[in-house]
Amino acid sequence: MSGFKTAWEAAFLAVFFIVAGAVALSTSLNHLDSNLHLDYVREIQNVRSVPRYHPRVFNTAGVQIPFPYPVGYHLAMAIFPHRVTLYKLLQVLFAVSCLILILKLAGLLGVKRRFYALIPFVLTSPFSRFSITPHPDLLALLFSLLSAYFMLRYLQGGGKIHAAAAVLAGFYGGLVREFALITLLFFSLALSLKYRGKLHQIGACLISILLLTLLGYYWMNCLIKGQNLLYPFFGREDPKASDWYLSHVSFWSILRYAPAQALGELLGVFSLFLPMFLLVKPRDTILASVFGCQIVLTFLFLPSTGGLDRYVMFALPFMAIAYANVWERLPKGVPVVLLLAGMFALYPLQGYALEKKLPKDFEEIAENLGPGDHVLFREYGQLAYRTGCRANWTSLFWSSDLFESFERVDRVEDLIRKHGVTHVLIDKELILRAGSPMIGNEAMGYPMEWVKKVENMGVKMGETSRYLLYRVGGP
Repeated sequence: MSGFKTAWEAAFLAVFFIVAGAVALSTSLNHLDSNLHLDYVREIQNVRSVPRYHPRVFNTAGVQIPFPYPVGYHLAMAIFPHRVTLYKLLQVLFAVSCLILILKLAGLLGVKRRFYALIPFVLTSPFSRFSITPHPDLLALLFSLLSAYFMLRYLQGGGKIHAAAAVLAGFYGGLVREFALITLLFFSLALSLKYRGKLHQIGACLISILLLTLLGYYWMNCLIKGQNLLYPFFGREDPKASDWYLSHVSFWSILRYAPAQALGELLGVFSLFLPMFLLVKPRDTILASVFGCQIVLTFLFLPSTGGLDRYVMFALPFMAIAYANVWERLPKGVPVVLLLAGMFALYPLQGYALEKKLPKDFEEIAENLGPGDHVLFREYGQLAYRTGCRANWTSLFWSSDLFESFERVDRVEDLIRKHGVTHVLIDKELILRAGSPMIGNEAMGYPMEWVKKVENMGVKMGETSRYLLYRVGGP
């Protein structure tokens, strides 16, 4: 897309690519989701088809869970050679493309200084984090913005080619992540309020996107995974497990038991948007109201802090456009300085946080494990992809057997036997105090009594400053 209105736009995008690219390439692949998804990409490349199951993470002898994510990202990445460096650079390109589309949308929606729409979004925690590590949500956001851009062009006098592009982009965005489709539903609502005389065109685009996406989900969920059309939102293998997990990492539970952590979650999700929402009236009240509703509904129905920042991220580009007037009140050069200073501080900080995600002795303890081992580990198990460990890893967060064993430790042996677990790896920093409610940050921990039970029934195979490894089953 060409035709930048100011030299600042092109110059900033070039600087952004250099900064984000440098941080991405210099940071280890330590994000859990990045490892999880790239492992599945490699499996697609190895078997030359779309596997029903993840090769390691969601499988045990007792329960196999079909891969619980849409596969659009994985199919796209499988086209390229399996090189982590390449996937990182592609992610930075996705981020730059998102910023270009925000500029384009802001211009079409009447923002005079459209560059200002980038400021709060570039400096949000989720966008900065997922600009430097491979993740499906940023690609889904890119396709949702692309669809929104072509839909708006179509309504403002474009031809059928724009409508077709909007439909195809929206369809593939939905195949990458469900939230792309949800975002387009809200964007269509905003357009319906702005262009009341063009409801037919809006409806035709949206219905086409929905029908194509449902067809894609039928292929993906029903034919490949053997599940229902809306898996995993409906038809989960073990609803009790998801209910336990979601209730213990819910923003509302954290707000009740750990309000300081809840405040930290809000700051992490919204960053500069939070004071904007509270102190300034938006220039575009329709966009602000519609996507404000999307954010509120996200907090109500998908409040899991395990992904809340990513879910809300889809609404933030439109909120940035709605509140672009915030920065017009400042002296002309101040917003640019703020953006550049924030970017040069935030992105290396995100890289540093990712670099520290993997304790150095994880690789040391993983050397004790091999392809025939089935390891129960409540955190970081996906990082086996990065270390090259070929054991089968599981956190069992999708099985209520685990959570029941937390409440009744006499069920630990049944859990081990049913799921064919051979080893339990315990992070010493995640051993919880007695009586912990296991809310928020503690939801991925180990109750003290549960750890003692594993110690009594298992054989210690290794210990580092951070980890304890026990053999609990197998030959």
